[in-house]
Amino acid sequence: MSDADADGYAAAGLGGEDCDDTDPGVNPGAVERPYDGLDNDCSARTPDDDLDGDGYGVAEDCDDTDASVGPQVPLDGPDGRDEDCDYQIDEDALDTGGDSAAYN
Repeated sequence: MSDADADGYAAAGLGGEDCDDTDPGVNPGAVERPYDGLDNDCSARTPDDDLDGDGYGVAEDCDDTDASVGPQVPLDGPDGRDEDCDYQIDEDALDTGGDSAAYN
């Protein structure tokens, strides 16, 4: 395959070294640039990825593999998950009485 962007890496395919052979700033040796919409370092994951399609990227979403988890998602009861990304699940005990946050 040709090196269309002249960054020193061949296009993905036979050589498989370049994850985006149209931008010279994207290759396995590049530094990741957050929030530019590109996987600059060919890691397949960037802070602006929205892997679950919920409208929130990795940087905003505490679990970007499940669309039912995100910063605007309401808690749906005691299930052991942090649906709203506040780093506190509804089962967290907030007092010494043993009652969970969902029931306090």
